[in-house]
Amino acid sequence: MQNRTADERRLLEFLTRQGLASSNQIQSFLGKSQSAVSRLLAVLDQEVTRIGRARSTRYSIPRKIHGLNHEQSLYWTDSRGTARQIGTLMFLTGDLIHVQAGAFETTTQGLPWYLSSWKLEGFLGRLQAQRLATQGLDGNPDHWNTEDVLYSALQIGNHTGALEIGELSATEPPPVLPPDAAMMDQTLDEIAEDVSRTLPAGSSAGGEQPKFLALLTAEPAPSDPSQARPALIKFSPPLGTPFGDRWHDLLQAESLAGQVLSDHGIASARSRFQSTGHRAYLISERFDRVGARGRRHVIAIGSVHRGLLEERYTHWGDTARALARIGRLRYEDMQRTQSVFHFGRLIGNADMHGGNLSFFVEPDEITSGPLEPAPIYDMLPMIWKPNPALGLETRYSPFAPDERALGSTARPMALDFWDRLGQSQAVSQPMRETARSMADRCRPSAT
Repeated sequence: MQNRTADERRLLEFLTRQGLASSNQIQSFLGKSQSAVSRLLAVLDQEVTRIGRARSTRYSIPRKIHGLNHEQSLYWTDSRGTARQIGTLMFLTGDLIHVQAGAFETTTQGLPWYLSSWKLEGFLGRLQAQRLATQGLDGNPDHWNTEDVLYSALQIGNHTGALEIGELSATEPPPVLPPDAAMMDQTLDEIAEDVSRTLPAGSSAGGEQPKFLALLTAEPAPSDPSQARPALIKFSPPLGTPFGDRWHDLLQAESLAGQVLSDHGIASARSRFQSTGHRAYLISERFDRVGARGRRHVIAIGSVHRGLLEERYTHWGDTARALARIGRLRYEDMQRTQSVFHFGRLIGNADMHGGNLSFFVEPDEITSGPLEPAPIYDMLPMIWKPNPALGLETRYSPFAPDERALGSTARPMALDFWDRLGQSQAVSQPMRETARSMADRCRPSAT
């Protein structure tokens, strides 16, 4: 490295500490004129990057992404499957990410909220992280820093949502599920067995639901991936075991909850339950995909909250109210979100965290405008989820319905759910009996 003058070293140290600075800020720190600072920046043009134009120009030190270029192209794939470059992403010192696109421009420390889907999480995230461990990343994505997340985004081409960075390249498609019922059963069990043999470390302890991605096919081209529909498939442990039988019931209940919500006019992920006799499966079409190639961008409510709101996150209902208050959610969508939240409480969904409700986001909605709620998913009585550490300690038993939820518009939906579950011959007798008791507790005469 060539020798630096004292002023050059001071400027680089200042930008390292500051992260991002204007010419005026640099002038003030160095005690130099505008022309003197311009000369310094010209000398350091290989080490300092310029962001913005005219009076909004700022300067920073670029930071490579595990040896890759700090500046990467940003692509958006629309619902027709057309990918277009909409701007660039720059990784800068101080963990800063600057995104310049036609419809928006942001600078954040760490991932901006609308790129939060790049952070690998949950069961599938751990599986993908294991594959990247051979490239030097920690096998647990919970331990990743911003640089690691950006590097993974450059390596994985099948992200949730519509945004990608780097050079777009074809990715290996998920396995195809044949339309023939017998062949599908066999294929589901084979894939589930393969996934089970490579369970990510910590998945069982964390209670994460095993799942995999696949393509659903329809005749007349059952083996052509371009005609297939992307899907996410949850699966149970082997049936005939305590955990397997419990998840058989819970996946049935999740399928029913989606049907009930749809019947009451609330969009829910298109899904169906299937049992092969060896395992139970819930096959859900991905709503962030449109056909075989189209995409829609989706961001979880917790990330939306962190990006757009200042108050502490509590739950879906409060966030929906706050988003409506600042014009980022329509009033009727706010009401619908609150109704779904109350429905979840009434059916015992104890896992309505910030990642289990999402919104569609378009490029022109990054900085303003109302967001559109995505279909509901992961809605089931998680109060009865088996605990990997404690076994089936949580047995089926009625619980006291939330009083506030009972007074909401969700009550008829919850009563419908419990009535239908109580009559279902597809679930175990203990679940049916408990569902009937819960239906009685949700009836207007019960309060």
